[in-house]
Amino acid sequence: MMKFTRKIDFQSHFLSPAYYEFLDSEGMEKPDGFPTPDWDLETQLEFMDTLGIGFAFLELSSPGLYTAQKEKTLRYVRRINEEAAEYVSRHPERLGFLGVLPLPHVEDSIREAVYALDTLHADGIGVLTNSGGVYLGDRRYDDLMKELNGRGALVVIHPAAPAVSIPNVCEDISIPAMEFFFETTRTFTNMVLMDTFARFPGIKWVVPHAGAFLSVLADRFESFSVMLRFDNPDRHADFMADMRHVYFDVAGFSEQKQVELLLKNVDSSHLLYGSDTPYTDIFACIGQTEALEQTKKLTYEQKQMIFTENALELVPRLKKITSLGGHNYAAGK
Repeated sequence: MMKFTRKIDFQSHFLSPAYYEFLDSEGMEKPDGFPTPDWDLETQLEFMDTLGIGFAFLELSSPGLYTAQKEKTLRYVRRINEEAAEYVSRHPERLGFLGVLPLPHVEDSIREAVYALDTLHADGIGVLTNSGGVYLGDRRYDDLMKELNGRGALVVIHPAAPAVSIPNVCEDISIPAMEFFFETTRTFTNMVLMDTFARFPGIKWVVPHAGAFLSVLADRFESFSVMLRFDNPDRHADFMADMRHVYFDVAGFSEQKQVELLLKNVDSSHLLYGSDTPYTDIFACIGQTEALEQTKKLTYEQKQMIFTENALELVPRLKKITSLGGHNYAAGK
């Protein structure tokens, strides 16, 4: 039994009937070189109980819904958002959801974001690192960013397959195993270089998998950022400041090295729990979660913050949920 029983999960994936239908229509039997898992609402709740999760934000994973057929993308985006909202309506005390957008179509994405947030009452928006090869720092997204910034929206990033892959190099390892980490690192750096975080400071960004390689490369990247600012004082391009600004979920095998490194650059108030179910096998999720619960690299108070308290501050409506309120987040020290 998990010691901490009121975790709030920022990387909990769902696969609705429309999403399975979309994958089938695109001939994606093994997208990203990884088997598509089974998912249903009952199993979701069972996983949550097993892992001590009190509340989870349902989020679509990779692959996204981009196709060359715009109308098809729009149709499936709307269906999947409405299916997610219906799941939440059955268990509003335990589930929220992150609306999916038809990126890279900006005007359509603005309309869908408004619909998801205002009509379906999504808690935020989920976006992939790139959609159709367009990355999140791209200035073509500025109007969408303005809309989300004005709302102070929660926006959770998830990696996707890179826009360009190198063939015949690492074919025997799936894209999620390695390329997702490169992709997260690449996308965050792209957003730093495009001043995305500085220009839209109201957006509450969540970066996945403990920031991938960001902590390892932060000092190196910052040295180059200093040169960019020296050449053009109007640029923000502040790698370290942007790392401190965003939030990071700690999904994946983060306890072994990543969390300790991340805390050298980021305050523990900006770390959040993530399970990565069902793409990560439940037994692996148990092992990863137990590692976080038992690690000596974090204080008891930091664990409370990561599992529950930081999320309550980031998404204040969660404080109204009785099972998540208060400060007794664990069965005991």
